[in-house]
Amino acid sequence: MRLAPLGNLVIPGVAPDIARVQARLGLVPQVSAQTFLAKVGDTKHRYVSRCATRAGATVAFYARLHANRDAQVKFLTEIRLLRYFRRHQPPFAAVVPKLLAWGRTPTFEWFTREYPLAPPLGSSRRLARQPSQTVAAAIGRTVAQIGAI
Repeated sequence: MRLAPLGNLVIPGVAPDIARVQARLGLVPQVSAQTFLAKVGDTKHRYVSRCATRAGATVAFYARLHANRDAQVKFLTEIRLLRYFRRHQPPFAAVVPKLLAWGRTPTFEWFTREYPLAPPLGSSRRLARQPSQTVAAAIGRTVAQIGAI
């Protein structure tokens, strides 16, 4: 892993590197890494974009942006958790997006996963809509089971 110069949080040259990985995978991002970084600066530790595949499907593409060990460990942990949840029977396999591909370049890690069809419950820690009692109970059970791992 190449670390950024002192004072830089974002991996130098990561946007074009991400674009090369996406091109190799045949993905067309809705928001390029360059546009994403221009908008958020160094405030996000990872890049995410909805992408179209060659086959016309939609996937989510994630890549690590921050050049530090903590961000790398968190990103690799997310990949490991996604792999773990998909290998186990319900409830995890039914509610966790499927990890489709993952990899590592000399400078960063990346993965693709299923893109959720349903809108998220909320963003920025604010609930945008109220889940039904059934959905809330299912979320609570799943979170409790995750906590028991």
